[in-house]
Order: sequence, then C-alpha cells, then structure tokens
Amino acid sequence: MDGSMEEVRDSEEEVEVDSVVLWYDVTIDINENSKNLIDINCTDK
Repeated sequence: MDGSMEEVRDSEEEVEVDSVVLWYDVTIDINENSKNLIDINCTDK
C-alpha cells in the first residue's frame, strides 16, 4: 500500500512543478510585453 501511495504523490508533485514553470514563463512574457509598451509610450512623448 505504501508504495502505491508514494507513486501518486510523486506524480502530483511533478504536475505542480510543470504548472509553476508554465506560470513563470507566462509571467516573464507579460513583463517583457510591459517593458515594450512602456518603451513605446516613452518614445511617443
């Protein structure tokens, strides 16, 4: 019984890591886009 429970726990942890990595990538993309928008606004003025 213990062995099967550990397997389930491991797979759940892997899913959490994947979602965190995806969230991290998306956050970086948003930050890059925000910098570009700020640069465009600064050059307009």
